[in-house]
Amino acid sequence: MSPLLLPLPTAVVGERLTLRPLRRGDGAELFAVVDRSRDHLRRFLPWVDKTQGVDDCEATARRLGARWILREDLALSMRLRGSDRLIGGTGLHRFDFDVRSFEVGYWIEKASEGQGYVQEAVRLVAALAVRRLEARHVRIHCDATNERSARVPRALGFTEEALLRCNTTTPTGEVRDTLVFGLTAEEFAARPWSSAAIAAVDAADRDG
Repeated sequence: MSPLLLPLPTAVVGERLTLRPLRRGDGAELFAVVDRSRDHLRRFLPWVDKTQGVDDCEATARRLGARWILREDLALSMRLRGSDRLIGGTGLHRFDFDVRSFEVGYWIEKASEGQGYVQEAVRLVAALAVRRLEARHVRIHCDATNERSARVPRALGFTEEALLRCNTTTPTGEVRDTLVFGLTAEEFAARPWSSAAIAAVDAADRDG
């Protein structure tokens, strides 16, 4: 099946989070979240300094919304269930539909760190990959010095697959190492959290 025809959810609702694609009109809220955590996020995320105003974020929201429709990138906003307040982002990126391999990304505002939201988001996104996209492998890349980010795949039972030395640069141009964590479809099914995540994905409406 062409990736364009893959049915994906309009939103995935977890225990505390709702994940949905970015869309027209999300720019102002996205800018506010990024701007209040700018100094915190820019150390690891190269796109942060490119968001200097609401228009930048509105363009990003529309572009990522279009790429979702085209199945070129599957970015999701991370929102608190009930209030719908935006607190971060996640999604599936740099994927290979032939191999069925997908990279999970995530970021969160500083005020919402340490409360388990990112772990919940990754559980849901991994289930989305396996259940809807028939993923054989999902992976997480993070800066080797980003201990908080690395705790997420470790806590969820991902395997530490590689340390890529001097393979990329930080947003300020310094050479850095990257940790790679992976989870196969079989490993996902064996994780104690997979059933609840699958149930959330199965309950989601599809956008066709």
